[in-house]
Amino acid sequence: MKKIISTILTVCIIVSCFTVMPVFAQTIKADTVVKKAELLKTLGIISAVATEEEGNESMTRAEFVMMAGKAIGIESGTESNVYFTDVPKNHEAISYINRFAEMNLISYPDDKLFRPNDKITENEALKILLCMAGYGDYAMNIGGY
Repeated sequence: MKKIISTILTVCIIVSCFTVMPVFAQTIKADTVVKKAELLKTLGIISAVATEEEGNESMTRAEFVMMAGKAIGIESGTESNVYFTDVPKNHEAISYINRFAEMNLISYPDDKLFRPNDKITENEALKILLCMAGYGDYAMNIGGY
């Protein structure tokens, strides 16, 4: 009996490794976004809830890294390390940017520029989120993000 149960469990585990769940795009309503933004404000991840018009604006690379860093519990502090030449030591996101660089969640280019005030692209945000979730190496192995 134990052998049968262990065989069934083994087969289930192996099959679950190869099962892919379909993912469908979903339209998100403005009131849903506001409710989720209020939750993020309550958790201390963002400091203010934007209006619907403000919510459609782009986010800078520094703002995104700050928000993602707060979401995973990185705290701001004084920084002695400088990884990017265009991010001054007194920048509000320096702690988050440096920690993300140390954790390999963001790339460290040869020109040593982070471009904190540039608008973050969807691909850049996706790369950071995938790396945060631990899928960075997997994404690179299958051809990138």
